[in-house]
Amino acid sequence: MSNHLLNIEVLEDLKQAIRQAKDASRMTDWLLSIDVESDGPCPSLHSMLSLGAVLFDDEGKERDTFSCNFELLHGAVQDPITMAWWEKHPEAYAETRKPPLENPNEAMSSLYYWALGWIQQVGKGRITPIAYRAAYDAMFFYYYLLNFGERRDPFSKIGSRMLDIQSYAAALLSIPFSQATRRNFPTEWAFGCTPHDHCAVSDARNQGIIFINMLKWRKNGRETS
Repeated sequence: MSNHLLNIEVLEDLKQAIRQAKDASRMTDWLLSIDVESDGPCPSLHSMLSLGAVLFDDEGKERDTFSCNFELLHGAVQDPITMAWWEKHPEAYAETRKPPLENPNEAMSSLYYWALGWIQQVGKGRITPIAYRAAYDAMFFYYYLLNFGERRDPFSKIGSRMLDIQSYAAALLSIPFSQATRRNFPTEWAFGCTPHDHCAVSDARNQGIIFINMLKWRKNGRETS
């Protein structure tokens, strides 16, 4: 066989290896990491203070963000236990009250069209919403989507589709759910994260990074047995 043919074969093998490496790094879905900060545990009774959303593509790269601070809901109250917690984190609470405070109708309309634009670009059903302790974030997110702005859900039942990072971690590590907290996560899951500061958009970014690192960790065959 001539050197020319050998070089062609080597080149084709190299191209295939590059394609396989790209496929190995690609995730099935795009991810929308969501973080909600509120003044109580129940939407409508209490208000969402701030919302952060960070969009990652199927290779784990950050593509866009959405964030806003909300006006308090008319007639809602502030939960004493939650507000006592905020008193221990005054700088974080001040971030949620930093102007401009947006009317929920205007803010959720902006969110709807921001999300719809990406859904149309990426493809329906290909953006998976995720959150750490998703039951809480999904409640507020879904309630505000359906009660303010366009009063529609661009994600198709996001309230029941939001993936819970803590539950995924418990399954991945084969540990009880109660132990699946950040302090028990492998250190490499936090690679690329900034300190946890309870600022909605930075928390959403960190949660997305953690989940992407979890997926890489699993693909590398490093999950515990």
